[in-house]
Amino acid sequence: MTLPTTLLFPDTALCFPDQLALLLPFAPVHVVKVVEDERPDESCADIFMDDGFCQALVPHPLQSDRKRFLNLIDDIKNRKDDYAAQLSALTLASLSTRKQQENESRQQIISSLVENSAATADSTRAEERESLWHARLILKIGEMLDREEYEVARALASLEENEAAIFTSLKGQEEDEEGENIYSSLNTRLGKVSKPPPDSIKKRLQAWFRFIRGAGLPPCRIWSTIRQEAADILFEAHHSRHETLPEMLGALALPAGLADRKGKLTESLAAFRSQSAQHLGLFFDRVLTSASAESVQQGLSSFYPEWQAWLEDSYPAAEYGRMQLQLYGFRETLGSYCGLKGEDGGNHARILALLIAIE
Repeated sequence: MTLPTTLLFPDTALCFPDQLALLLPFAPVHVVKVVEDERPDESCADIFMDDGFCQALVPHPLQSDRKRFLNLIDDIKNRKDDYAAQLSALTLASLSTRKQQENESRQQIISSLVENSAATADSTRAEERESLWHARLILKIGEMLDREEYEVARALASLEENEAAIFTSLKGQEEDEEGENIYSSLNTRLGKVSKPPPDSIKKRLQAWFRFIRGAGLPPCRIWSTIRQEAADILFEAHHSRHETLPEMLGALALPAGLADRKGKLTESLAAFRSQSAQHLGLFFDRVLTSASAESVQQGLSSFYPEWQAWLEDSYPAAEYGRMQLQLYGFRETLGSYCGLKGEDGGNHARILALLIAIE
């Protein structure tokens, strides 16, 4: 059976280990990029694009403005500013500075980028282009913040593991005594690192929907997120409009800790996906064609025990841990609930897949 595709939102890069679990049930995972042909860092999971597990989408290519935009981003990085603070207070005007970058200030770069194709346009067209650039900057700074937070969390988790090893050695315990799992420690640290301001995710969510407006998106009937905060915004909007929460259609257990595996991860993912395609196909067929959550469950009475057995054989829970993919059905397209003025959702998906960690 053919596995469904999905579109990741509001993230614009695969930066966290949790996101890799999406590579098992979906083929491929589409990721919106704000800059075309931007090669990721070696530590970034975007390398899965080379093996066909992910596919990059660039709704608004920069083309001739690409180099100048990257200069602007490099300038922000080099200043070592607080990305979270920038994301919270971001406006085009707030990015002005006296510093020169290739004979152009940051404000001159932004002004030129915004005005390049708007010089002869009416005020509405100019305002629309400025809004697009505003969204692009929010998404890119948010991506930079994600990478920084993950690197900090990973360093702290590694330090904790080393400290635990030293303490165990001093206590004289057996070397094979089970210690703290670094993946669990990393997840804990990711939850404790300095979080962005409360309105950060809302701004990123709206910026993401603004950035894809008018874009030719792949026909994904399921959109996925690892952001509970982003899902909550959509849930609350749905409840406000319909006086009920979206209906939970089903849940799929998935392995955690994939990023910590050594060796040929892509090969093992491909092998498991091929072997379990029939089971996954049955699950998604019920989710996508059933009229209600009740009818979904009626058709999956034998699926869940079989799936748990498949999963345990390939990714034992004691070694990998577990995540859960929860699928929710919305009455209207997801974009219509993002809180963005004038956004009707277009031909967006109506099913949200929320990937959460299981303690």
